[in-house]
Amino acid sequence: QELYGYIDKTGKLVIPCAYAKASGFSCGIATVTLPGSDKVAATAWIKADGGFLLPPKAAERGEFIDGFGVEWTDPENYKATVYSSSGKAAYAGKIDSKKDRVFSGGIIPLIEGGKILLLDLKTGGRYPLEGWDWVGDFKDGIAPARKGDLYGFVDRAGKTLIPPRFANCASNFSEGLAAVSATLPDAYFYEDLFETNDLVFLELDSAKYKNAFTGSGFSKVKADGRCYGYIDKSGKWV
Repeated sequence: QELYGYIDKTGKLVIPCAYAKASGFSCGIATVTLPGSDKVAATAWIKADGGFLLPPKAAERGEFIDGFGVEWTDPENYKATVYSSSGKAAYAGKIDSKKDRVFSGGIIPLIEGGKILLLDLKTGGRYPLEGWDWVGDFKDGIAPARKGDLYGFVDRAGKTLIPPRFANCASNFSEGLAAVSATLPDAYFYEDLFETNDLVFLELDSAKYKNAFTGSGFSKVKADGRCYGYIDKSGKWV
């Protein structure tokens, strides 16, 4: 059986090859699976020194995101315990999410009384998400949300920033822009118009949006369904 460990930047083995699976480190924590043939293999979170954050356990444990990791106690019913990078439980209960998208930005969507509630893991604050049926991942305090068939954006306190008016939201905001589909051609919407809520688009003509803008100031887009290229924040092909 192939086993995995970790090396440092010089190539020195710093954590022995003792795991059947091993993720990359995130927030100073990596998720590993111990060798074995159990139906649910024992998993653990390890620290950079190779020590366990918590003892290995026959449970599904996800990678750490924004300082928190999820241990699924009843994945069929979306029940989980969320731990901080110090190993302390920050929340235990039902999460309104599938296992592959739990939370980001320190926000977890919960269901209480048939309504969506946003739990801020960093502050402990709980905020109702009024008038929305679904909420996506948070980035920089903003997340796409859906009501019926239309999408808009909300902040981490559940406040509506952009009402439901888009056919789709393809990305979170990044560098002040988010990719959306509306009655206009696929476009990017400017974040600085939250106060006025005006629709001002960076139209992409025949191009289809693909990714959010990154720190490079460019976004990958697909033109005419055939090839990819990059645009800058003015919409110019680069």
